[in-house]
Amino acid sequence: MSGSEQINLGFDANGFFVRSRGAPPCELFRALRVEQILLEPERTEAHEGGRVLLRDLDTGREFESRVAVPGRCIPWPDGRMQDDRGRVRSAYPRSFHVAQRALGIADFEQILGSLRRVFEASVATGNPVRWC
Repeated sequence: MSGSEQINLGFDANGFFVRSRGAPPCELFRALRVEQILLEPERTEAHEGGRVLLRDLDTGREFESRVAVPGRCIPWPDGRMQDDRGRVRSAYPRSFHVAQRALGIADFEQILGSLRRVFEASVATGNPVRWC
């Protein structure tokens, strides 16, 4: 995730991070458990760069940004997932945490089942699958 502030937000094996885009990149914030407080919720929800406070729930360390961590997508009031400008509406979680866990075959069953159905239909109808 990134914004016009010249920072990148993301997740890696060591947790959630905020890094500058400078050369060399500098880590500005890192945490495993994060509280996200929208200081300007109207601006954040309107994609106008509202201020956001990120707090490490283990150390209390804080970082203020204009890039929020989005959660699940939510429909616009008219039911569409994108508005006329192509914007997606998101819920912004109040807190989140990073945890590593081992994945098994069952974790991919829903994805594999969907792909299997697509390819079976392709073979049955003689229509190739094209990924755009």
